[in-house]
Amino acid sequence: KLMKLSFLRQQKEFDKAFEIYDTLPKNELSSTQKYELVLLHMDNNDCNNAIDIGEELFSILEEDISTPMSLISEFAFNLAACFNHKADVKYNIIIDFLSKPKEEQSNEGINRMINSCEIIKEFYSSAKDYFRLSLDYDENPNQTTKDYKKKMRNMIRKIDSTIIPTLTNMKIN
Repeated sequence: KLMKLSFLRQQKEFDKAFEIYDTLPKNELSSTQKYELVLLHMDNNDCNNAIDIGEELFSILEEDISTPMSLISEFAFNLAACFNHKADVKYNIIIDFLSKPKEEQSNEGINRMINSCEIIKEFYSSAKDYFRLSLDYDENPNQTTKDYKKKMRNMIRKIDSTIIPTLTNMKIN
């Protein structure tokens, strides 16, 4: 079933893959099956469930000395990508809000966006941490992962130095 689930995921037949997953006994899933499920959720653009399953699984894999370092590195990169995606989606909502005409912006909306900035920073921070872990476990770290980690730091700084002040200055007295 796991091989079929993996094949269906690669073929982007997510509904069929989830049908197979639903037949598996949830309390008996192996780490490999859980990892396949994380990948299935990621490929289905469902980072929320991928992260929910993945964070706990990452700790299990990290503690298991039989897990290859390359797999842990890949898994950390995938979790980082999910957190980055979640942050980017929320960040784009703020950018869209900033481009609205003033009459469509209220203090309530501005406050929601400022609160959202804190959540975005947490997502970028988690992404940065998982990119760092990916580098730590990668025997041959690549520049792309280093660049992503740097991008996460820069996005956090940008939110603190530009986005939040811009939103704060927009408040109507």
